[in-house]
Amino acid sequence: AAHAVGNRLRQNGRTAPSGNIFAMRFIFVSHAAPDKRTRVRPLVQALAIEGVSLWVDRPGSGPDDLQLDPTFVARYGIQSLRLGHDWDDGIKAALRDAGAVLVCLSKAALGEQREVLRQEMWAAQYANKSVNCIVDDLDLATMPAERGLLSLGKAQALRIDTETIG
Repeated sequence: AAHAVGNRLRQNGRTAPSGNIFAMRFIFVSHAAPDKRTRVRPLVQALAIEGVSLWVDRPGSGPDDLQLDPTFVARYGIQSLRLGHDWDDGIKAALRDAGAVLVCLSKAALGEQREVLRQEMWAAQYANKSVNCIVDDLDLATMPAERGLLSLGKAQALRIDTETIG
């Protein structure tokens, strides 16, 4: 799955001119809080081990983190929000500086996280940095198009089997 994401990023032109995914600044991982530990964590671990530079909001500190070991975070250089910095400003800066935004779509992402998802998806699409992947059994045809959410019914998105990755 990590190779599939890397290939999709290369297709979308999000890599360095050499085509090397590892040369990009970092990938911003956008996801719903309920998916953090069960669906997003295995994907983040696999991408990090593959050598992909990543940014996630909370890799391993606090109640809503990915529960990544600090040694793993340091070893693979996973970037994140900084303690004491404003959350909104940190997210905006990371979205701006990212080489790509990996949008992890799921049923949870369309539920309680809809506003955050909408903002991150819009920013990624506007900057031409969006790469979408589906981390559960979400049917894109059910994705709501109201309130500015992009209609992804016709979009191609990778399906990531996080159980296999785990």
